Amino acid sequence: MAIELRRCPFCGSNVVMQGGHLQIGSCDYQYMQCADCEAEGPHMVTRDLARTAWNLRIAGRPMQEVWAAWEEMRMEENNATE
Repeated sequence: MAIELRRCPFCGSNVVMQGGHLQIGSCDYQYMQCADCEAEGPHMVTRDLARTAWNLRIAGRPMQEVWAAWEEMRMEENNATE
């Protein structure tokens, strides 16, 4: 199940999509981007983490919060399918 993206916090657009990839060394980072104002979300190591980070508006928040939220969403999805 795909993680539904929240509206852009800058312009309010609901047209948010995967912005692309950023290659740094051997790591391929992904991010979400607003199609209207081109705001970018945090660059993360997986698409699901990038979606979670976009939804949490993690600027200035510890990475542990992002991981915890992502793990919680996965557990909820697993419980819903059982």
